[in-house]
Amino acid sequence: MAMKPSISFLLLGSMMLANLCCLAQTASFAEDSISFMSDGYKISGTISYPNTKGKAPAIILVWGNGPHTRDQRISGTPMFREMADYFNRQGYAVMRLDKRGFGKSEGPKGQSESVTTSADLSNDIHEALQLLKRNKRVNAASIGLMGHSEGAWIAEMVAVRDTTVKWLVALAGHLANGGLVRELQMTENLTRLGAEPEVVERVRPQIKRLVEFVRKDYNNDSMYYAIGADFLRAHGVQDSAITHKFIDQLLDAFRSPWVQYFFSHAPADTVAALRCPALFVFGDRDRNISPALNIPALAAAMQKSDNPNLKASVLADHDHFFLHYNGKSLERHKPGEMHVSVRMLKEVSAWMETVR
Repeated sequence: MAMKPSISFLLLGSMMLANLCCLAQTASFAEDSISFMSDGYKISGTISYPNTKGKAPAIILVWGNGPHTRDQRISGTPMFREMADYFNRQGYAVMRLDKRGFGKSEGPKGQSESVTTSADLSNDIHEALQLLKRNKRVNAASIGLMGHSEGAWIAEMVAVRDTTVKWLVALAGHLANGGLVRELQMTENLTRLGAEPEVVERVRPQIKRLVEFVRKDYNNDSMYYAIGADFLRAHGVQDSAITHKFIDQLLDAFRSPWVQYFFSHAPADTVAALRCPALFVFGDRDRNISPALNIPALAAAMQKSDNPNLKASVLADHDHFFLHYNGKSLERHKPGEMHVSVRMLKEVSAWMETVR
């Protein structure tokens, strides 16, 4: 009988703050500008190398949802550039890319992320992996993937597709069905904005209707506007104020291939098929990817899997983006003044050393 993976949850407390500091400004490491073709588009990026001899283990950083370039700037912080600097110091080569349609990477006309699904982006990372394997400064047998948010799911797809991936780190990645994740996000946002409980309960079934509509056929205009009108009524909007324009302003972004794909799939199904070691890191203050919703989905995937090398870690005082200001998480970000959490980086680096 195959050994079932154990579920290890590590909660790091604030007592560690005194021993850690924010990231310093990034240092200068040797870099190559790279480009390759994926699905007919030229994808561009950077590989930075450690100051070590011989072939280095390597990491591909995979962005979350949004119009990201290779730095993945969050509230003004170049998250991926800081991470690349840290891991270069640890002896890893790091590849980071401009997302399809942004920066120097080509993409669909209008460079709209809405027409590019997570599966499409996984093709780009798969091609990046093949390029990195051929790099003479990289140990092709020791390449891992590190994805943030949606990027975690993209990395999981690639690791299932290409079993040469040595290991995988998923940072704040969702495991539950995407539609369920969005339902929870929307209802929690209402509560956070001060909506009365009865309003939240009226809106909740309309959110579910919207999610099911997008999954099935988001091009049906009559159904879309009917659901939109009921959605607004549930919020207390009077019929006289409900117009197609008003509905479009609120809900038109849901009618896209990206959203439909997101609502229709659960990454936990992909995780159950992983063969490489994987670490799943959550922040206990994450309002986008709730640990309470996604950890049970991860636990179920672990039980289905025959991969014993799956581990989960929950970090205290971390939100969705793992950014800290003076070593602590903030209720509201300070744009341009935060750095990637050293606590998170040390946690991930220590685990990587055990599996690379």
